[in-house]
Amino acid sequence: MQISGWGWAGVARAGAKQFAERCLFDDVGAPADRAADGEGRREHRPGQARRLHHDAAVELDVARQRPTGLQLGERHECLGPDRDRLLDEIEELARTLLRAPPAPAPTIDVQITSRVTTLSEEGVSHRGRMLADLVEHHHYEDVAELIWSSAEPPSEPTAWPAMWPAADVADIERCAAVRRLGDISAPQRMAVATSILSAAHPHDSAETAGRRLLLVTPTMLGSSVTNDRYAERVVVIWMRRPPPEIVRAVDMAMMCLADHELATSTLAVRIAASVRTSPYGALAAGLAVVEGALHGSAAPLAHRFIDECASNGTRTLVRRYREGHRPIPGFGHKVYRSVDPRCELLLTAVRAIDPDGERTRLVDDVIGQVRRVLPHPPNVGVALGALTWIAGLDPDIQIFAIAIAGWAAHFAEEMEERAVRFRGLARRP
Repeated sequence: MQISGWGWAGVARAGAKQFAERCLFDDVGAPADRAADGEGRREHRPGQARRLHHDAAVELDVARQRPTGLQLGERHECLGPDRDRLLDEIEELARTLLRAPPAPAPTIDVQITSRVTTLSEEGVSHRGRMLADLVEHHHYEDVAELIWSSAEPPSEPTAWPAMWPAADVADIERCAAVRRLGDISAPQRMAVATSILSAAHPHDSAETAGRRLLLVTPTMLGSSVTNDRYAERVVVIWMRRPPPEIVRAVDMAMMCLADHELATSTLAVRIAASVRTSPYGALAAGLAVVEGALHGSAAPLAHRFIDECASNGTRTLVRRYREGHRPIPGFGHKVYRSVDPRCELLLTAVRAIDPDGERTRLVDDVIGQVRRVLPHPPNVGVALGALTWIAGLDPDIQIFAIAIAGWAAHFAEEMEERAVRFRGLARRP
């Protein structure tokens, strides 16, 4: 095979990557010429690629039919002992040349002023109060009320709201039909409830709408507890008599998920608010997004990954994922480059539900083994997956969707801004 000055000897000297680069782009000259003439022009030549693919297929067939121990002729002998590996690489590269160059990745760059939540490597803060300090003495409903209010909360825990009231009986009756909708997810049920509550309470503020939806959700999803801490009401959906350690861990999880600045679901809520929809309509938009596989799915995937590690061995499974180029769920974050501060907060509570430490040791081993092969730190998805796995809960329980307090705060904040109709910029494919 001879392509514009390249022979098999040239391939062996320059390597398959440079060979493909030469064939894919109209660079000036062959390897010897490039050294003298510099980088040269780089123009994609699909016609050249197709001719290369045809010539390569013919030449590779000939090369493969010759036994390694025989004289291959001048063209093939020069490949040396790595002949088969080079032939495999060249064949794959020839196929690659036929693929169209990838289009630029879509981006969205929206700057929004917000005082609700601040994210940094040091931690998450709501209204100026660090989450790490809040979770030590408070509960999910305390954090929700703080997020909804711009007023400074009392410093003493006893002065904070004791607990939320029970859901309004009329609202529970209105949403009773949602329980009979069949096998649909918690976000879908909550989205249906937003329509019911919006019709019954068209003048609710964002704060009232958020609280009303949260109060009715546990009963709507099957909880029998209506007048205890919110985390207790939620856990009873999945466990009839939950230990206090599991209630506390779920409470911690919901506090960690109460708001996360301008996440994709929060952005959806703010876009809905910018065109002046109702609070319930905006909450439905957030619920539609949080159900997406790329937004709220890290926790159940991490749960299943940990479970597979327990069955197959952590090293074996991590190697299998890496060899298969499969992403390992629950690692890396677009905001937190060194550590997700929510992860360790939640893992501390999770360790308390595993008194003998056997399952916790496996989770720690999973994190350690993955960190040996990936630079990405564990995120809150791993901690949520560890919580549901150690507690023996269904991996698909959607704690992420239930902890939606921040959306109401962002809706109210967006309504104070000048109305903006967000619009994307279309481009030709």
